Amino acid sequence: MNIEFQLLEAGYCLHCERMTKVNGRFKNSQYPSFCALLKHPKHGYILFDTGYSERFNQLTQKFPESLYRRLTPMHLTKSLSEQLAEMAIPAAAINYIIISHFHADHIGGLSDFPYAKFICHQEAYDDIHTKKGWKALLDGFLSELLPEDFAERLLIPDKSIELDEKLYPFTHGFDLFEDKSIIMIALPGHAKGQVGIYFSSTFLVADSCWHSEAFQEMILPSVFTFLIHDNKQEYIQTLQRLHELYKRNNKIDIIPSHCIHARAKIGSSLC
Repeated sequence: MNIEFQLLEAGYCLHCERMTKVNGRFKNSQYPSFCALLKHPKHGYILFDTGYSERFNQLTQKFPESLYRRLTPMHLTKSLSEQLAEMAIPAAAINYIIISHFHADHIGGLSDFPYAKFICHQEAYDDIHTKKGWKALLDGFLSELLPEDFAERLLIPDKSIELDEKLYPFTHGFDLFEDKSIIMIALPGHAKGQVGIYFSSTFLVADSCWHSEAFQEMILPSVFTFLIHDNKQEYIQTLQRLHELYKRNNKIDIIPSHCIHARAKIGSSLC
């Protein structure tokens, strides 16, 4: 089943490039926050992440949350909901939002979609649903970005399937709609319960890496970034699997959520 999609950018942050790849420059670079709008022939409009929104700025005005915006200064021209409105897609038309993980630059716009069901990995939800204060902040999570009725609208897949050989070395995933149109795949390491989605020869891999060169050439980030990653060993293993997949099957378009090269993909049509 072919799933049409469009890549959209909902803000970007600035960060030292050398932190995200060991051969990077000692200067700030832009890290776009990409989301994807998918159109399923049966289930309608689906989002993968929501990027930043103005609510992020509102919640990081005061200490200690202000540390977040100082470490990764955010710039936003239009939120995801505003961009969709310009495409004549109202917020109410979004039926599902697949959450890769719960860092603020991926869930900033959740509250803008009041009728969407949320989908995430069980481990991701277990990790954040009671986190607040300093513990949440250190994990890049702002609990007030979640709608008050988040838990009531949450769907967590629990039936794993074996994946087609074309996705090897990834071997298991979750068939979200039981039609093999959108497969959710665990990508551990960066954040607890992080996932990507595979559909129509496209693999959105969230923050498994920040640059396409990372999985293409097996380039690791700075050792200092492992202080904020959930699990160093799992991060490296996930990156190695993406590298092997890239080498084995170049027909799959692997897209990290912050790779600036992906800006060239923005504007591809979605009917």
